[in-house]
Amino acid sequence: MRNHENGNVLFLILIAVILFAALSYAVTRSTQSGDGNTENERNKLVASQISQMVTNFQTEYNRARFMRMSGIENIHMCGAVVICLGIQSERYWCSTGNDCLFAPEGGNFVNFNLPRDILVMFRENDYHNLAISGAGSPVADTYMVIRNTSTGLSDEICSEINRGFGITSDIETETNAGSGFSTPKKATGLNIAGSTDFCYNDPAEGGNVYIHIIRAL
Repeated sequence: MRNHENGNVLFLILIAVILFAALSYAVTRSTQSGDGNTENERNKLVASQISQMVTNFQTEYNRARFMRMSGIENIHMCGAVVICLGIQSERYWCSTGNDCLFAPEGGNFVNFNLPRDILVMFRENDYHNLAISGAGSPVADTYMVIRNTSTGLSDEICSEINRGFGITSDIETETNAGSGFSTPKKATGLNIAGSTDFCYNDPAEGGNVYIHIIRAL
């Protein structure tokens, strides 16, 4: 009888061990899944912040251009320093003047504190005058480049930015250097040609970059 009871106890212990192992596995899988979801949500948040920042800039640019008849060459973000080194570098931003987007009298442009590991470039010399294929006429367009300082935006964030603008294809790679009023133009032959907002891989820019056309000419 005692051997039978001992057998039952051992059986119950075995069942408990199996249940505990199964529970531990389930918790581990759930945690791993949660981490993935958290990363996905973070990518969506950063992509949304970048897009919103650009939307705000475009709104202020349009207002400055039409209310004060200022061209893009007269609208500034930086003070005495020619290049804004990064969106976090507030010490380089201009703070006064009708054509300073950060000044109360110039637009009071609102910026978002993006994660520092993104290090979005928001530089005055990134108001390029290069032609984007399919955007406006064949002449050069005015557009902004937003990228990481050295490695480009991550593939995940780049894809999220594209999805926000209805671009579901894989991240495309620039194959033409492009220049002022010459051909070939940037994005020639790519699915994103003609888009005013897109993220793609441009080796000349150091990786994935977000292109926003400020004004298609």
